[in-house]
Amino acid sequence: MKLWLSSDGTWSATAVAGAKAVEVPWEKRETLAAWLTEIGAGKTSEQVKPPEPAYWEIQAKLRHAEIERALGIEEEIQNCDLPRLAVLASNVAYRFAELARKGEVS
Repeated sequence: MKLWLSSDGTWSATAVAGAKAVEVPWEKRETLAAWLTEIGAGKTSEQVKPPEPAYWEIQAKLRHAEIERALGIEEEIQNCDLPRLAVLASNVAYRFAELARKGEVS
């Protein structure tokens, strides 16, 4: 969730001139509570930093990126014409041979 923080420490739900957009971690109550405690009263907008992403958040983003990549490859294969498909098949065969030479294919 994005909120805006003015230099005088006032929060706003909509963009305000001169206010800094701050991404607020709202997914879990504990994360939000920790972040609110960390920023505390009296800090300026320059001092406000959201917490580092948790390990599970990073892993979820990596899995999402890998799924998108795989879907992109599958879509490329499904939509290409015969000459392009032949090039892709040749590259796949070459990669299998390369992995077999390294002993990675059983």
